[in-house]
Amino acid sequence: MGERACERKTAEDGGMGVQMKLWLRKEVGMAVGLVAVVMAVLAPSALATGPLDISKTATGHQTREVTWTIDKSVTPATHDLQTGQSGTSTYTVTVTKSEGASSAWVDGQVCVDNVMLNATENLAIVDRVQASVGGGPYATIATANLDLSGNPVLDPGESECYSYSISFTPVDGAAYRNSAEVTITNNPTGTPGVPQGPRVFADFTLPEPTVNDTINVDDTNGMTWAFSDSGSVSYDKTFTCDQDAGEHVNTATIRETGQSASATVTVNCTNPPPPICTYTKGWYQNKNGAPTVIAVDGRTKTQAQAIFAATPGKPGGVTWGVGNKPNNLLNLYQQLLAALNNLGGDANAHAGPAAVDTAIDAALAGTGGTGLNITTTLSESEIGSLTDVLSSFNEGRFAGYPHCG
Repeated sequence: MGERACERKTAEDGGMGVQMKLWLRKEVGMAVGLVAVVMAVLAPSALATGPLDISKTATGHQTREVTWTIDKSVTPATHDLQTGQSGTSTYTVTVTKSEGASSAWVDGQVCVDNVMLNATENLAIVDRVQASVGGGPYATIATANLDLSGNPVLDPGESECYSYSISFTPVDGAAYRNSAEVTITNNPTGTPGVPQGPRVFADFTLPEPTVNDTINVDDTNGMTWAFSDSGSVSYDKTFTCDQDAGEHVNTATIRETGQSASATVTVNCTNPPPPICTYTKGWYQNKNGAPTVIAVDGRTKTQAQAIFAATPGKPGGVTWGVGNKPNNLLNLYQQLLAALNNLGGDANAHAGPAAVDTAIDAALAGTGGTGLNITTTLSESEIGSLTDVLSSFNEGRFAGYPHCG
């Protein structure tokens, strides 16, 4: 048996080499078979099935510009109290809401997978925001060239995701989508040097804007209120001497923005006057009390003494009303002078019981005159009512103000 083999290699053509081997087997001088094997080697670029695989995400965002202001006031802002007394102040918190224009943006990533066997050349990504109204065609309303500086060239088999964020003006009633076009200049299925590549789309929606649409106001007095529009709230706080003496700064703060406004109440506390006893007008008319009379209500001491000494039958130069009528006007004014003397003078006109202080104010407002003349604007019933209160005080019938002696 014998075997003979021969080889012949063809010239390479266009990057393809063909190698042929021939085997010739002889047996008993007869050729019994011929086998040919052809092996081909392809150039690398010819193995590419597509240039780039791409995908993207898109999330819509929207905000509405809402601004708030806050103010706080209090009345009264000052209390002048004696030990044990209380006063109440009313606080008012006011917020004002102002609305501006809406703003919107879409963000996400464009992911690129280089499935070529070559690195990308001049990789670029253009991202577009598109809107459609009423089912009509999509129109581009914003465009951005993505920043690829972090990885501008993708090697064969390499993938990269590029982030983007594009602001735009919302379109009423529109449907939205985001488009990304990825191009290279070495697309094996395109024209060399010309940017070409695939495009991908992603739908997105805009949520309703909710930033600071509603606010919460926290008050240092321990209360909280929610506001969705301009408005105000009021509340009362009571201060008592001596424990609340001094300044009380109260602040209301918008929780979401940190804006605040303050109001201050000042509480001045004084000790109550020492206990006093009272004398009747008769005391100030007799020889023991007359020397103790003091000047009050614009009358000198001498004039006050003369008014105390006057009677309807013996006026002694004192005149009142019209023709010294009504008689009870003289009595009222004498009770007024006695009350003021019992309290220590004009400066202490409000140092007595509340009812007496009120009666003194009314008597002072309803009577007048100078020297030894007494005038009035009060009716006889008003004169009678005020006389009852003041005479009761001067006779020691108010608790804490006993009659002297």
